[in-house]
Amino acid sequence: MKHKKPFLFFIVFSILGIVHGGNIVLCKSTKYGIPKESIQVWNLEYNKKICVFYQHDYIYNSNTQYRISISKQTNGVYIRTENKYFPVQKGQKTSIVYLDIKEAGNYIISIIDEKGFITSEQNYTVI
Repeated sequence: MKHKKPFLFFIVFSILGIVHGGNIVLCKSTKYGIPKESIQVWNLEYNKKICVFYQHDYIYNSNTQYRISISKQTNGVYIRTENKYFPVQKGQKTSIVYLDIKEAGNYIISIIDEKGFITSEQNYTVI
């Protein structure tokens, strides 16, 4: 009976993560709220910004703020390098944020909701 409580705890948090998830698309730009030229490998010489298109799983009833956390791979370990807040507008199902490309490497973008839960992650590479 002792081992069932941690398992139940895991199941509840798994379900909560699914309910409050979303989808990240990395692209060069958007047109009419639709991502254009989606790519995962960026070139420092030609690309200066990454458009992060985040599609929420549901429409919000009020304005809130989410956070983008960027982690860079260093010696085989991902280390958080920056955080950026962005607004999530009431009645909207998508949010768009632009990030500056600073240096080459492998990265992970995490979207973190107002409660501190990671709702989605995406890998990308800058060459």
